[in-house]
Amino acid sequence: MKKYMIAALLLCAILTLLADSGVAYLSANKGKVELTRNSQALKFKTGQILNSEDVLKTGGQSFAAYKFVDASSTVKVFANSVVKIKAYKEGKNLSKTVAVSKGNVYSSVKKNTGAYRVDTPGTVASVKGTGFLTGVSASEGTKYIVVDGTIEIEIKATGERKSLGAGKSATIDNDGNYEEYDTTPGEVGEIEELEDEAGEPFEQSKIRIPIQNAAGQTKYIEISY
Repeated sequence: MKKYMIAALLLCAILTLLADSGVAYLSANKGKVELTRNSQALKFKTGQILNSEDVLKTGGQSFAAYKFVDASSTVKVFANSVVKIKAYKEGKNLSKTVAVSKGNVYSSVKKNTGAYRVDTPGTVASVKGTGFLTGVSASEGTKYIVVDGTIEIEIKATGERKSLGAGKSATIDNDGNYEEYDTTPGEVGEIEELEDEAGEPFEQSKIRIPIQNAAGQTKYIEISY
């Protein structure tokens, strides 16, 4: 536990030194995972630095996870999902957006660590510290299952805003119709099933962070965690 706390402190300390593009790192991947940057596929491995606007795509029976460099949040990308990573510095914090165009994504967010949003084709969910699943389907729209904390949902089609707390789920169809209800045992099982399919994610014990100095030279800081 202590080594994880040290890693978090180190990551926060180097945030101000990172280039604007280095916003997250890949903490786990399994099966068929694609990483694209500027529409070009990249070769990668666990520990890969992720830039704002990078896209992660998982295939069947596949899984990926990434963590933002401010140690604020972890994003789990389950099978058959597409996610674009977006982030920029806002004062002393990192403002983060997870753009989900397809599939299921679980967000675990610490409190008081800067803005965190999940953007889907039909909604934007703002988070101040929580754990929740986002599901996106072309035919059914967006679904949220909140495990802990509260999210604020903006419905793009209507401009309405809804607050959704722990133990609640909501669906928003493609016309913007909102339905909220108590999370069912089946939905809890759905999250557990996704976690089981992902398996125990492999985490690198070290990560190398690139830092560019005033002369344009790139050096690396290696962090064990």
